[in-house]
Amino acid sequence: MREKNEQTVPESAEPTMKELMAMLLESRKVDQDLNRQSLKQSKPPSNKRAPEISVFNPQGQKDYPMPDLAFDVLAPWPMMKGRYHPLTIEEVRLMNMVKPGDVIIELTDDTTVHCSIIATKNMTSGKIERIAFMGARDPDTNGYSTLFSKERRHLMPSMLKFLKQVLDQQGADYSGVPTIAQIAQRIALPVDHPEHLPVSVGE
Repeated sequence: MREKNEQTVPESAEPTMKELMAMLLESRKVDQDLNRQSLKQSKPPSNKRAPEISVFNPQGQKDYPMPDLAFDVLAPWPMMKGRYHPLTIEEVRLMNMVKPGDVIIELTDDTTVHCSIIATKNMTSGKIERIAFMGARDPDTNGYSTLFSKERRHLMPSMLKFLKQVLDQQGADYSGVPTIAQIAQRIALPVDHPEHLPVSVGE
């Protein structure tokens, strides 16, 4: 299934996970050197905080936190707004673009499965409060089968590929959402480069 991949930074030499972390560590050292003197001035030891740089958020949660989920998510485990979840910053941005509806998900064995995206909305505002990814609806019981079943779970695509399949079928344009690799590549650029991204610095 074809995925949209319009990019501002070429992916022809996309780094491995080891290379990605090396780039992040090197860029972090550069930014730390530039900011060390100003950081020495201010806060008491009780306010010290790590930069929280990771493959989930290469810029670090301290100074560049990822956006919150726009709604609670059930896919396949509950992910709540404002709480810890295992999504990357790229996946959060894609998840927030998902709309209710029906799509077909291609599994890793090239078979397909029906996915019903069910939204629970606030009765007053009409705003989506929760999205659940379920299987096909049973016309007799009006209930939904389990999408991430024990038998099928090992065949599901990665969350990133899953979300792109959903958004492709919903006609969403996610070309403006930078990939983790693109973020890492921009972090690794010289600090005076116009596309350089800074990283969080510990206190």
